[in-house]
Amino acid sequence: MSIEFKCPSCSADIVAEEEEAGLIIECLVCNTRLRVPANEQSPEASVLHLGRVRPDKIPVSTTSAYGPFEIVAPISFVIGSRGGMKEEFELLKSRQSHVLTQAKRLGQLSREAGLGQTISSVGVSGEGDLSLGVRHSGASFLSTDLEIAFMIAVSQMQFRASYLGANAVFGFRWDIDVDSNANVINFLGTAYGTAVIIPNG
Repeated sequence: MSIEFKCPSCSADIVAEEEEAGLIIECLVCNTRLRVPANEQSPEASVLHLGRVRPDKIPVSTTSAYGPFEIVAPISFVIGSRGGMKEEFELLKSRQSHVLTQAKRLGQLSREAGLGQTISSVGVSGEGDLSLGVRHSGASFLSTDLEIAFMIAVSQMQFRASYLGANAVFGFRWDIDVDSNANVINFLGTAYGTAVIIPNG
């Protein structure tokens, strides 16, 4: 049985399959991202796909759980501060500002940030003359951006699990690589884990 509804942005008619209830899809007319509503005639939709209803409530754990669960798929997300990735990072920061504001209020994010560092050196020549060198090692990100990237990565893992109909993420890992090029420091963060379905009850 299919689910028929209208796009809230352009009022285009949309038809989705029953198993897509709760999934986020794109309108083919205006490309607006929207959630497929649960079919009123299918009471299982809200129970079977609990994770699809509220992705922000999907637990993300570094460990696994005891008891039965169904493995759906491995999932991953990459974010960074170099090139085009920096633009995406800034876009995600603005889109998820409400999440980041709450995380800061709860003490999950630092309130202060630094940028780069200054390196000084003192040298003595063969004639006994002193020389002083100062070099600024810049960064294309703030120190708090690493924490923000982590929060965004967790959120994106929840969304990816939701797309797959999973209601938990097990074995979550977060790897950070930092590199410097022409005295500018960049980071690359990789999140990965396994989307699973934990039976209700």
